Amino acid sequence: MKKYGLCVFVIMACLWIVSFAWADTLEMKDGRLLEGVYKGGTQHSIRFQVDGNISVFPKTDALAITFSDFNASPSQRTMQPISKAPTPAPKPKMPEMARGQITLESGTKIPVRLLDSIYLEGSKKGGWFKGMLESDLTVNGTTIAPKGTRVNGQIVTAEDSRSGATLAITLREMILRDQVIPLVTNNYMVQEETAKNVFDLGISTLKIVRRDREVNIPYRSLVEFETAEPVYFRRSR
Repeated sequence: MKKYGLCVFVIMACLWIVSFAWADTLEMKDGRLLEGVYKGGTQHSIRFQVDGNISVFPKTDALAITFSDFNASPSQRTMQPISKAPTPAPKPKMPEMARGQITLESGTKIPVRLLDSIYLEGSKKGGWFKGMLESDLTVNGTTIAPKGTRVNGQIVTAEDSRSGATLAITLREMILRDQVIPLVTNNYMVQEETAKNVFDLGISTLKIVRRDREVNIPYRSLVEFETAEPVYFRRSR
């Protein structure tokens, strides 16, 4: 009986040593090495049995698992790194012009009340004039520039010839709070063709050239411009 009991003890001890030698190993990021049996897991956790008790560990706390196989030699034991959770795709960046800005699209009408008189006589190309918005300027129901906002423009054509006269102006900028906003608009133009009266005097023909009216844009005239390019406004805080 003593020999039988001794044999049983030796067998149990060997089984315990073998099971310990071939146990799975869970290596934690804090330096701990846990010997036991891997029982599966999810995308975010690991189930690991240690001393008969199953514990659940977050994957973020684990570094690697060494799996043991009873039918494999020690050289065939492999270590599997803990896969990290997939990195979320970066959010697409918004276009620079779209962040913190409002766009006034090309083709928008801008009614302006002139604060200067512009006469053909004495005007030169490049001369400046002042005006103000006749009504609120809105985008999708949001007022971006209220009525009365100051605008500045330039004379682009001031020509007087025998065939006629042309006076053309355009907007260049808007003064909105602390902003100077560049503008590109279509030209507003006033033209007049010279009237010619012809008299037949028999010997020769006499041509008398006369102009029916002066070419000018009076003070307080209401002029409608149209944007030729998009205009960008900074959102007010």
